[in-house]
Amino acid sequence: MSMRLSAYPTFGAVPRDIGVDLALVIDTLRMTSVAATAFSNGCARMLAVETIEEARTLADRYGALAGGERGGLRVDGFDLGNSPLEYTARRVSGRSIVVTTTNGTRAVARVKCARNVWLASLLNADAVAERIRESGFADVALVCAGTAGRFSMEDALTAGAIASRLGDEREADDFTLACKILYRALARDIRGAMAGSEHAGRLLRLGFAGDLDYCAREGTLKSVPALGGDGWFTSA
Repeated sequence: MSMRLSAYPTFGAVPRDIGVDLALVIDTLRMTSVAATAFSNGCARMLAVETIEEARTLADRYGALAGGERGGLRVDGFDLGNSPLEYTARRVSGRSIVVTTTNGTRAVARVKCARNVWLASLLNADAVAERIRESGFADVALVCAGTAGRFSMEDALTAGAIASRLGDEREADDFTLACKILYRALARDIRGAMAGSEHAGRLLRLGFAGDLDYCAREGTLKSVPALGGDGWFTSA
């Protein structure tokens, strides 16, 4: 079966009624990198919500950890921020986590009508591409979360990394092709390419250089967070 790839520069560009077989949400800095890391370290399940109030209420209801950020920093009173380096096995193994972030969790909300929703980053790009190849999906949307409604270099690089791993024989729209060209041009120094982005610059100013180093690693994690019918992500 042939597969068509389409890519979106921000979640706001995604049709609200998107009905693709798979919506692949990409928020490389940092929500989807957090999710891949948390599940690799034994997280039981993760719920993505749009507001701080929802996160607090649902974390209390389910006895879950509350994680996330506003302005790049941990929300007051939350157990965890949005740094993947915080989501160690000691903190998250066997736990449920409710997360809310500025961009990534809003992107998840935008695509929930897709038949499947997965979370992708550079960290799990190999595992994501392998699972897509095995899936038999006819259409896959690469949804870049973006930053505050604007295009983000790091998300496009990740979309290009995954599309490149799926091969050139796939039918693809122009933005997917542009992401592949961008990735292939910069693949020798992904960390350096990401460091020049607006979002990365803000994280560096906030003291998160370690997050940038970590999130720029390709194919190091095997977990693929997938949305279940109960609204929770688990590792597929």
